Amino acid sequence: MAGQIQIQQSAIARAWTQLGGDGTWLELRTKAGSTEDFVAAVEQANQVAEARGDGADAYAAFPASTPRGFAVQLIRATTLEVVRAWTSDLAAGLAERGFNGILGGAPESVPIPCLYPTEPPVPTGYVAWVLEPAEHGHRPDSWAVGPAATTRIAELADRWARRPGAQLVLRQHLYSLAIRLDDAAPQLARAVQESGMAGVEFVLDRETCATQAALAFGGEGVFQLVGFPGGWQTQVDTLTEALVALPADTNQAYIRISTRGVYAQDLLDSWLPLPGIKERHVRYNKHLLDRYLPDAHGVQVVRTAHLERARDLSDWQITDLGFGRHLVRAPDLAPWYADALPDPDVLAKARADFAGALLTEQVIADNPPPR
Repeated sequence: MAGQIQIQQSAIARAWTQLGGDGTWLELRTKAGSTEDFVAAVEQANQVAEARGDGADAYAAFPASTPRGFAVQLIRATTLEVVRAWTSDLAAGLAERGFNGILGGAPESVPIPCLYPTEPPVPTGYVAWVLEPAEHGHRPDSWAVGPAATTRIAELADRWARRPGAQLVLRQHLYSLAIRLDDAAPQLARAVQESGMAGVEFVLDRETCATQAALAFGGEGVFQLVGFPGGWQTQVDTLTEALVALPADTNQAYIRISTRGVYAQDLLDSWLPLPGIKERHVRYNKHLLDRYLPDAHGVQVVRTAHLERARDLSDWQITDLGFGRHLVRAPDLAPWYADALPDPDVLAKARADFAGALLTEQVIADNPPPR
């Protein structure tokens, strides 16, 4: 028996405008129907659009279930006119398969209180991934990491952040969607390649317990977890697992006390100032990150070139990770991560130990970015 689908074109238009076209999410709110039939309806709508000559302007992928029904992403959505036509085709295919419900733009997920920046800062894992070669540099708003590495990084982000029973929130740029996916890596990889920023959050308790893995412009990665037993020790150990997972794809990585809920490294110095430079010096000089570090940290992954520039690391624990990368840890991590800021004396000595490997304004002046 045929079903009936109500299309909320105004909600779809709002979602399309909010996302800037490509990447728009649609949601079917329904209480019945199978994922297999939903996928078939999406494929049928794509085929109809292709036959009509709209295939280059309207194409959907990543159909999945949501807490309220099903969702699909229009990875090509050039104009609102072709989106409306494609949506009508999808509604017809759904009705043919007996679906009943409301088809509209997928709503954004509401913010997660335990990741509010007003909450106390937490140990945070920052990663500078290896960028794809570019003769004249990369656009500031591009992800800039090669496709194969992007797949590995997205798989790591999903694997590291996922917790049994947690609600997944998938983010593309600043748009977030609560969704059920057994594997969010393909969507995450596509989202960051298309918009330059994406991430996943897995929420066990909105008020107290969540993880997040964020990917951002210029090959940045940010990992956080809050509310798990074991305090800062659990946070540091779990973050270290992410930092050492992909040594060949990593220029450098470190654990630093930072604001909660950060999506990128733009707040790198918001809680703890960098020595002699600002965050912008790091952001606009990523061509130097395979040789220089923005600061010293209690836990960090570095390249051999960093080790060779450091003044004296005899007091540090150094583990070879392969691929010319090394895990460098302080023998006692409590002065680094047990409080809201590192112990000033410990930090000063660490910066002296890493002198020569730290990014400075003079190093930047002597090594301008490619043009």
